[in-house]
Amino acid sequence: MYEANIHYPLLSIITVVYNGRDEIENTIKSVINQTYPNIEYLIIDGNSTDGTLDIIKKYKKHLSFWVSENDNGIYDAMNKGIVNATGKWMNFMNCGDYFINENVCSRLYANDIDKDIIFIYGNHEIRLDNNSSKVYPKPLDQFWKGMPFCHQSLFVKADWMKDNLYNLKYTYASDFHHFYNAYNAGLNFLYKPITISNFAHDGISQTKFYWIEVWQISTNNYQSKFLIRNAYFVFFLAKILFKYFLKKIFTREIYAKIKRIKKGFF
Repeated sequence: MYEANIHYPLLSIITVVYNGRDEIENTIKSVINQTYPNIEYLIIDGNSTDGTLDIIKKYKKHLSFWVSENDNGIYDAMNKGIVNATGKWMNFMNCGDYFINENVCSRLYANDIDKDIIFIYGNHEIRLDNNSSKVYPKPLDQFWKGMPFCHQSLFVKADWMKDNLYNLKYTYASDFHHFYNAYNAGLNFLYKPITISNFAHDGISQTKFYWIEVWQISTNNYQSKFLIRNAYFVFFLAKILFKYFLKKIFTREIYAKIKRIKKGFF
């Protein structure tokens, strides 16, 4: 067992969910089974209709706060969690994602954290189907290309989060906007060589809409390098679109061939 920080700062773990009946229980268990002794757990549900609430109620004795109501998107729901949290540090472990093991929080806070540190981040595993692979954070000076670490593998000082709620102007990349601005402002990040979370490779950060917002945020913050950064994102988006259309064309050809085989024309 890890030698724990004698002060045990209160950690606020927040889960945002909407119609996540098949995944929410694994997320909940990964939080409530943490060996760290001072955690408050909050669940913000977007008025689910698929049975998610039955699972949340099953574990309500483990929850410090939960609510089920309509919201204006994931970042609005996350802001609700921030407002209602009372811990010193905050982490978002949203539905479908989970801590890599029960000792993660104990390892992260085994020693005192310097008071100037605002952000603590580590490694993560990315899950595709039934396979997972470890991913290490990218260098922070590459922040402009997208989040260098996984949001689920990030702990943030709660005071800072409460003073800096997510900007609802951004539907897909408000977290990138949030932490990219903090990096540019010179706030202190601490990397811990610990694998913190496992998350599914099918969230909003995997969509072209996310990358369009990242491009907008990045180029707005670095006007002096506008052309270089635009060229990078134009190339990146063109690559994504090329793969998308190639896949669609290839699929149609295969589908047509199968139909011809069925009709006896091949």
